[in-house]
Amino acid sequence: MSSNRGQFWLALFSGVSAALGTALFFALKPSWFRIPPCPFHEATGFYCPGCGSTRALQSLLRGDVLGAFRYNPLVVPGLVAVLYLYALELFDLWRGESRSRVSVLWIGRAALAASAGFAVLRNLSF
Repeated sequence: MSSNRGQFWLALFSGVSAALGTALFFALKPSWFRIPPCPFHEATGFYCPGCGSTRALQSLLRGDVLGAFRYNPLVVPGLVAVLYLYALELFDLWRGESRSRVSVLWIGRAALAASAGFAVLRNLSF
């Protein structure tokens, strides 16, 4: 039981540190920071599922949800899903339980399928 509590505090500390570091980095917007172009887009001319996600995160940190959707529509629901799953994992660690690995595999497969479908759709010209 104490091992799970240690994992809980480590997971909580890691998540809070990552969130604060990301927010601080984007809030400061250093003048030397330039968002590099996507290597996949540069090589192929097609958009990958992640194209625009950095700008979408910047928009979210400024509170511009619509702007985030314009840059990359997967970022907002993806971030909500990741935060929800993170909260579930923290809750399970606190209670001394762990999530079934089968459900984690299905979540990963669903995310991969959604990303692949999104990559195809965003490169079609309508």
